[in-house]
Amino acid sequence: MVAAGELGLGVALYITAAALGLWLVPYLIRWLVWLGAGKQIRAEGPASHQAKAGTPSMGGLIFGGLTALLGNLFLLGRDGSVAVLLPLMVATMALGAADDLLSSARYRRGGLRARPKLAWQGGIAIGAVVLEWLGPGLPAQHIPGFGDVQAAWVIAPLAVLAIVASGHAVNLTDGLDGLAASTASVALAAFAIIAYAQGQSALGALCLLTMGALAGFLWYNIHPARLFMGDAGSLALGSLLGGLAMATGQIVALIPIGVVFAAETLSVIIQVTYFKRTGGKRIFKMSPIHHHFEAIGWSETQIVQRFTLIGVAGALVGLALALTA
Repeated sequence: MVAAGELGLGVALYITAAALGLWLVPYLIRWLVWLGAGKQIRAEGPASHQAKAGTPSMGGLIFGGLTALLGNLFLLGRDGSVAVLLPLMVATMALGAADDLLSSARYRRGGLRARPKLAWQGGIAIGAVVLEWLGPGLPAQHIPGFGDVQAAWVIAPLAVLAIVASGHAVNLTDGLDGLAASTASVALAAFAIIAYAQGQSALGALCLLTMGALAGFLWYNIHPARLFMGDAGSLALGSLLGGLAMATGQIVALIPIGVVFAAETLSVIIQVTYFKRTGGKRIFKMSPIHHHFEAIGWSETQIVQRFTLIGVAGALVGLALALTA
């Protein structure tokens, strides 16, 4: 049973972060416009997205920054994993912000190259896993129906893979107004329930804190968006979800909890593989898969709402797997 005070801290952090986000985002938008951090839209993307060109990106700085600040003030020291996950989020946010800035309308350098960017992600993930291993210790990972895996040499590479893959998957999902923020909020809610149920109240509060910061951002990110999260937000969110899966011992449950992110990634892999092997044929009209549904006539709002509902269903499956023996 969760103590009222433990849950109360998480709720208070949610409300505080949401209120601060609502207040600060307009100032961030003005600063990003001054900085010239407008989004460049890929020519090969949906034609309707060209109207979004110039919309400020790097919105992840607001919810990532609020999570880091409030987390350090109120959660640091309550759980060793918090001291790992906050630097993980900040490091990936900084990496994403550099990519956003280099690909912005001001610099037009196309962002970081794919391989160096992936190498940085991998290095940050390895660092986080090593810190978890040397600090609180790598938690046993729950395998539904089989029990727990205790071997650190098995858990460590799985944790690195979860962090990198989740960061990349949320990055691919961030292509429509409100999509990544909405589906990530659902996933964070699932991990909050898992953490509180397992007695990891500080991790549960961290989830609620991040959800609150996302809520303040999402107010301005829903269609038509005034601000995009950019790689600064998507890499930080995805990496945090992977880190939470590691810290709660629920890497397996991350798959259904992040079913939308998994589907987005799988659609790109399928499309690229099929395209190469058939000499230019496509399975989807466009990938990631949210663009396919745009191409067949669904509106952005319909896609975001339906994908979020799918995310809720996946989160329920993940909860069932995580909380059963």
